[in-house]
Amino acid sequence: LGVVCELEVVERKSGRLEVAEEELRSANVRLREIGDVGYLSWVVPQLARILALRGKVDEAIELARSSRAEMQPDHSFGQVTARLAEAIALTSNGKLEAAEEVALAALELVERTDALDVHADVLLALADIDRAHGRTSQASVRVARAIELSERKGDVVSVAHARSLV
Repeated sequence: LGVVCELEVVERKSGRLEVAEEELRSANVRLREIGDVGYLSWVVPQLARILALRGKVDEAIELARSSRAEMQPDHSFGQVTARLAEAIALTSNGKLEAAEEVALAALELVERTDALDVHADVLLALADIDRAHGRTSQASVRVARAIELSERKGDVVSVAHARSLV
């Protein structure tokens, strides 16, 4: 599973979303076959996120919501990633108020963790929502914070991506 999760990150950051989707779908099937609900709480939210990024918003929203309902409430990574996926999908659908509500809930959860990369991703999702609302100064503040977190993590790919949004 660790390999699949790391592969998802590499493929997503390199823009190869189709490959990430394929790997996560395969892992989802395998984990369901063996009944491993623990690892599903890692894989399914990541799959929902990839689907949202690929524009498959209805499936992304459905997966994000069902995974949140099925996983333990204290599974921080899964809960944050599922909300992030849902927020991205809702933003794509133009449902900005709902997207913002979900993204802010993700932000509240991720701020209690040391997951700098996921924290930065949530901030970038909120920046997208801010831009769509015309709140460019708030978006810039969020992007700057995401850059800072990505730099602390040493994630040069995410730093470059965030800087391209300024």
